[in-house]
Amino acid sequence: MTPEAKQIGGFTLIELIVVMGLIAILLFFTVPRLGDTFFFDDSAKKASRWIITKVRQLKHIAARDQRPYILNVDLDANRFWISSKAAEGPTEPSAADTLQLAPDLNITAIEFPLKDQILSGKAEIFFHQQGYSDKALIHIEKDNGEKMSFLIEPFLKRVKFYDRQVGFDD
Repeated sequence: MTPEAKQIGGFTLIELIVVMGLIAILLFFTVPRLGDTFFFDDSAKKASRWIITKVRQLKHIAARDQRPYILNVDLDANRFWISSKAAEGPTEPSAADTLQLAPDLNITAIEFPLKDQILSGKAEIFFHQQGYSDKALIHIEKDNGEKMSFLIEPFLKRVKFYDRQVGFDD
């Protein structure tokens, strides 16, 4: 056998260990994020995603269709639904435009600047055809006492999420 033939080979054991270690480190940081993204069993996460997504869509759709839309909130029934101010007569919203909160969640209040909190009944958050909305805070509480708030800003498409209850004074 020639000396050149002996030098042909694969990876050394140390190289394989280093590569496997790097893969393990990447998985260590990636797997928890995948769990938060792909598992939809938590009712609070589902409600949060629905509120954040619908507010963004409503601002866009109101400007595109050039007509106002309303995010209706029924605090007593723990329900959100979308309606159009231009619609004639009462219309039943589609399933995609309605969110019935899970039994472990409760809408505690809707808050508007310079107005009293709405603690029961129905509240309306308007989305105007110019692309802006009412400024509002939506407060939700879980059965275990955890609170969260969603701040809808008039001119921003993003909804600010807080993992505690906040007010306009905060």
